[in-house]
Amino acid sequence: MKQAFVSAARPGWWILTTCGLAVLLTSGHWAHRTAERTAESLESAEIRQTVSVAGRG
Repeated sequence: MKQAFVSAARPGWWILTTCGLAVLLTSGHWAHRTAERTAESLESAEIRQTVSVAGRG
């Protein structure tokens, strides 16, 4: 009985390990730089849109 439980739990441990690795990768320096670049591009798009609307009036 104990051996069956241990072998059944192995996939769960691999899932937990993979999720932990994903959290580490998505909260590091690379993730912060990606968020900064995205914020900059969104900010630029908002400024362009505001300027083009203001120029019509």
